Amino acid sequence: MTKNHTVIAFSGLRRALSSLAIGACLLLGQALGQAQIAKVGQAAEDFEITNRETGEPLRLSDFEDHVIVLDFFAWWCGPCRASSPIVERDIYQYFKAQGGNVHGVPVTVIAVNIESDSPDRTDQFVEEAGLELVGDDFSGEVWNQFNEEGYIPLFVIITGVNGNMSSGSCCIRKLDLREVRHFATL
Repeated sequence: MTKNHTVIAFSGLRRALSSLAIGACLLLGQALGQAQIAKVGQAAEDFEITNRETGEPLRLSDFEDHVIVLDFFAWWCGPCRASSPIVERDIYQYFKAQGGNVHGVPVTVIAVNIESDSPDRTDQFVEEAGLELVGDDFSGEVWNQFNEEGYIPLFVIITGVNGNMSSGSCCIRKLDLREVRHFATL
């Protein structure tokens, strides 16, 4: 299956940020051991991260029967600054206003913060991007489940979510923002 990558005009910045993110992920991977990365078509494992606004647990299983879009970001990521507001507006807010996708299935975007340093800058990023539902993944639980390429922004689409996750399916690939909107309609 061909993978599509988000095309951002910041090619030099993107390359530099990608290198930094890859290095950080390699270090994190060594520290945490080898993660089993979910592949396209596999069931997504339930996860628990912290709701940034409430401090309460945020679980994938909380969104049974939703299409979920995970938008991984960090406050320092230039391409994330460009893409996160678009995903929030053109995916989450759009489908929320429509009452779900064409099949009436709710579409939920969870912005996943992977950066624990500089919480004030993360709060500023969240506010400027207009992100409604943000989870902090400081342990790397979600990042390690879906990260295959080692850089952000990373978009993950999860469909078929159910309580025990055994029959859920997961579409994992780097997507162009137009493709994220398309997959949310399925």
